[in-house]
Amino acid sequence: MKAYYESTVLRAGDEAEIMIDGGVVILYADPIPDALESVSVVHSPGGRPDREIRVGDEFVLGEHRVEVTAVGDRADENLRALGHIVVYLNPEDGTALLPGAVHGRGTIGVPAAGDVLSLRGSTS
Repeated sequence: MKAYYESTVLRAGDEAEIMIDGGVVILYADPIPDALESVSVVHSPGGRPDREIRVGDEFVLGEHRVEVTAVGDRADENLRALGHIVVYLNPEDGTALLPGAVHGRGTIGVPAAGDVLSLRGSTS
């Protein structure tokens, strides 16, 4: 799979670990609204995504990989405009998909500053 989006983690908010342990990864590009700073993984995009997010893609954060299983209607728009996306890890069957969210299967640890965040998929 080829990376179609890459970014560098700048920092994880004080409460990001609690969110990630609970199965929710909130990503936001710097600058970030104060209200979201403590719960988010703040990153610095290397550019805009080359294409839209698709089911079957990989969300990679540091050494951790998550398979994308569902994509909300506004996830691409939010990623392109704000560098913002919310990844719900291993949601139960029947969990509603929010418009700006992505569902994924896998596990993620709290990233460190300098870790690479990427979205990977086929180019077709």
